[in-house]
Amino acid sequence: KSAALAGVKKLVHGKDTIRLELIEDNWSLFTDKVEAQSPSLVFILNMAKIVDISGNVLTLSVPYQFHKEKLEESKTKKLMEEIWESIVSTKIELTTNVVNEEQQKKAERTDGNLHELATAFGGEVV
Repeated sequence: KSAALAGVKKLVHGKDTIRLELIEDNWSLFTDKVEAQSPSLVFILNMAKIVDISGNVLTLSVPYQFHKEKLEESKTKKLMEEIWESIVSTKIELTTNVVNEEQQKKAERTDGNLHELATAFGGEVV
């Protein structure tokens, strides 16, 4: 049990914890290294947005399903994860989701409408 707890502490407090700022600060270096090995992949990465990093799992969003599928191809994913590891000296696992601008705007409108409705009835959205 204490060995497992030590592993959790290392992940939370040790060098394996990656900050979002580190990813954002190194994004152009990452895309440059990807471009050197796979020039066509950079087009997709330029459209991608960094969503979050939790532990060592980096989540990106792309506007189209076929971009997600390309980024999740075994060879592509392995290349990108190896490049991230060379930059941040820690293994990074990439995940991708599809969020296009229309979906984002619709979600924001829905959130706003829910907030207005809840406020009208003296409540709040949780």
